[in-house]
Amino acid sequence: MNPDNERIKRKYMYRMLDKAKRRAREKDLAFDLDLEFLCSIAPDFCPVFGFELLWAPGSKTHAGKPEDQSPSLDRIKAEGGYTKDNVAIVSNKVNQIKSNAKLRELYAVADWLHDKLKEIEKYGSVRPTPFCDPASSYIQRPTNPRVSNDKAARQRGGY
Repeated sequence: MNPDNERIKRKYMYRMLDKAKRRAREKDLAFDLDLEFLCSIAPDFCPVFGFELLWAPGSKTHAGKPEDQSPSLDRIKAEGGYTKDNVAIVSNKVNQIKSNAKLRELYAVADWLHDKLKEIEKYGSVRPTPFCDPASSYIQRPTNPRVSNDKAARQRGGY
């Protein structure tokens, strides 16, 4: 890596460290990070998705807002503090996904998606036939419909 990129990365991590320290103070969380530690764990690629992290602030971003490829400091256990054994640098995309779901929910989504992909492989589609299709197996008409003209029955929920 060229010296300019190292300098940009270090500057980005200094801001990351400062923001983490502020959040730890506001939330009364443990904090034992330093700049050298963050530099030692900073990857060039997202450890989850594998795309290159954009360390330069403002590069490929809209009005300075972080993009999916922006690096983000993640507390591995959300209830834990900003400590050396509880942080990792991942992409903003990973951190956003993690911050909006509990681990159980992430597994539930992954399991559901896995099952649906298996159905597609096996059957070619998981979409039901459209309702406008007269041969649709999803529309089942009763063979002996019970129709009542009784006003009291209609009010009770009968037909």
